[in-house]
Amino acid sequence: MLSVMPKKIDDGSLVGYILRLTARNGFQMPLDWINEAQLKASINNTLSIKQVSALNEFFPVTHSLKYLSSRRHSALFQNYHIETPRVCPICIRDTGYIKEEWRYIGNLKCSIHDVGLIDVCHLCNHKLEWSINLLEGICTNEMCSCSLKSEPLNNALECLFIDEICDCLLADFVYSHPYNTYWPNLSHPNSENLLTATSKGYDLLNCDFKRWIELYDAQSNPFNALAVKFKYFPLYHLAHSLQNEWLFSEQLKKLTASTSSPTKQLFNLSSYVVTAESAMTILGLSKHEIISYSPEAKNKKVIPSRLRINIAPIIKATKVTK
Repeated sequence: MLSVMPKKIDDGSLVGYILRLTARNGFQMPLDWINEAQLKASINNTLSIKQVSALNEFFPVTHSLKYLSSRRHSALFQNYHIETPRVCPICIRDTGYIKEEWRYIGNLKCSIHDVGLIDVCHLCNHKLEWSINLLEGICTNEMCSCSLKSEPLNNALECLFIDEICDCLLADFVYSHPYNTYWPNLSHPNSENLLTATSKGYDLLNCDFKRWIELYDAQSNPFNALAVKFKYFPLYHLAHSLQNEWLFSEQLKKLTASTSSPTKQLFNLSSYVVTAESAMTILGLSKHEIISYSPEAKNKKVIPSRLRINIAPIIKATKVTK
C-alpha cells in the first residue's frame, strides 16, 4: 500500500484519484509507480481482474465502472469518454480533484460555473495530459505551466444533446479529412480540441455549406472529374450517417438536383475504396457488381458490412467517369 491515502470522492474519476495518489506520495507522474497498461485501463475504465488485483497492492480499487447505454450515437467512435483530460479550471482550483462526468462528451460545460470544459491550454494550445499539474489547474506543458482558463460556452452548443454533438464531431472530421472515402472505427473521440471541433462541425451542418462546395469543387480533389455521386461521396456518406435533421442535408439534396455529371471518360482511376455497406446503401451498387469486380469480396459467402473494397473497376466499367 502507498503511505498516504487521500479521501475518495464520490464523483471523482479513477484516473483523477491516481493523480492525487501520485502527488500526495511524492511521485512526479503515475508511471513512477504503476505501469502504462494499468494507467491506460484506469483511464478507459477497462481494468481486468488481474489489473485490479495488481493495483490493490497500492490502494483499494473500489471504483465502480459506469457503463453507458448500448445505443451507438456516432459512426466514428464507440465510447463517449475521451482518453485525455477535460476540466473546469475553476472547479480544479477550488476542489483539487477531477470529476468523472467531465470525461463524457455529452457534457460540454461545467454545471456549476457555466464555462466550457477544456482539453487544451488557452495560451499555448497544448493538449492536456494526465499530469499532477492538473490538480492545481496548471497547464501540463512544462514549457508553459500557466493557470488554465476557460470561457463561457456558446449558447447554441450549450443546448446540444449527445447525438447532436456526435454529428458535429463527425462533420468536423469529414471536413478535416475531405477525401477519405471510408472512416476509421475509433474506440474513443479523438480531436485536438473538443469544443472547437464541435463548434466547427455545428457551423458546417447549419450555415456553412458553401465551404463544403469550395472544398469538393477544388482542383485538388482527386475525384473532381468523377460523376456527382462519387465526387461528393463523402458528403453523401456524412448525410447518411447523421442522426438529426440539419440544414446540411437539405442543401446537399438541392446540390444533387442542380448538378450534372461529367460526360467524358477518365482512365487513370486506380483506387476508390469504400466499405461494402456504403457501396450498397449510398452508391446503390449491387452485391453482384461488388462480387464481380472486387477480389476482396469474391470468396465471401456473406460480405461483411465494414469490408473495404476498391470500386474503381466498377466505376470504369459503368463509364460514369470523365
